[in-house]
Amino acid sequence: MTESISSPNPSGLCMCGCGQPTNMAPYTSSRRNWLKGFPLPYLQGHSWIKGSTTKRKTQKVFELDPDTGCWNWLLFKNKKGYGTWRLGSNKDRMAHRIMYEDLIGPIPDGLSLDHLCGNTGCVNPLHLEPVSPAENSRRKEDLSCLSLNFIVIRAMNAFKDFTASLR
Repeated sequence: MTESISSPNPSGLCMCGCGQPTNMAPYTSSRRNWLKGFPLPYLQGHSWIKGSTTKRKTQKVFELDPDTGCWNWLLFKNKKGYGTWRLGSNKDRMAHRIMYEDLIGPIPDGLSLDHLCGNTGCVNPLHLEPVSPAENSRRKEDLSCLSLNFIVIRAMNAFKDFTASLR
């Protein structure tokens, strides 16, 4: 079975909006969104932050997974797979928190967001639930606490993988 590989930057032009052609990625790095042999997303010294505020708000920052409904973050991710975004300050913020606050409203004090889908790279606010940090930790450790959505999503993916392996 051969996998289809797509470039994170099919146009080959700097994604900051300057329109200049980028170099080829020397190696693959999911953290940097690089795929070896394909155009880099940005020229050295350029980044999504170089564009105007309007450009950043309209830039494609996530991709919809039609199987799970997850909005998979396309920009920078930390070592745990959470999307990060630097907006105007020198401090990175968690992308899922920004999306939740922009589309749903403020996160209540003392609560953290639980990814009901189990995908740390997902920024879909409908997949996020404000819970206490203790509850969030408990849910990560106890599989019986997973939401029905998570179980259905994972079962669908497992079935798809199984049927694909039969071809």
